[in-house]
Amino acid sequence: MSTVFQPIISADELETWVTETLQLWWLTYAREFELQKGMAEDSLPEPRSWVIAEEVEREGTDQLPSIVVVSPGLNGDRPIQEGDGTFDATWLIGVGIFVSAATRSDTAKLVRQYGAIIRAIMLQKQTLGGNANGTTWLDESYNDDFTFTDDKTISAGQVIFNIQVASVLNRFAGPMQPDPDTQPGSQWPTADTVEVEIVKEEV
Repeated sequence: MSTVFQPIISADELETWVTETLQLWWLTYAREFELQKGMAEDSLPEPRSWVIAEEVEREGTDQLPSIVVVSPGLNGDRPIQEGDGTFDATWLIGVGIFVSAATRSDTAKLVRQYGAIIRAIMLQKQTLGGNANGTTWLDESYNDDFTFTDDKTISAGQVIFNIQVASVLNRFAGPMQPDPDTQPGSQWPTADTVEVEIVKEEV
């Protein structure tokens, strides 16, 4: 049950929903990808780190493959206010991929395979566990010249999505007076009786 404030959704929650959805479905989709491509089971290495941040630390190359989820903010469209005062908003979400393999060719192939798996999960599980209204695939790109250190072959990629979330805030909610001690978490009181006055107008 919502409080008098009603939900207040942040981009941090959205990044968490994306990360948890990818983690939950990764192994299932990776194995399906392997089957479709005639690859041996478990030939695709599982991600070793899941990061919600703007970039991967250069010293963290022992944690590759790595998936990085980040939102720079809304996608540029104005949030939509519904009649009940709630706002629907669309965030831009990037899922970064950092992988390493024995050769440059294998590394380039792996980052593309990861991109395909991420794309499939995000579009086929587009509500992110029931938290989002939908997900739109915008872009997918790779950087095969990306390197952390001279002695590692590393490739980076990213898959970009729009994610729409309903009821991120309600304009008409919120308490009448500031009270940090009792208001947070409180509910609107339940009315015991309702009085209705009917006025007949001449037509």
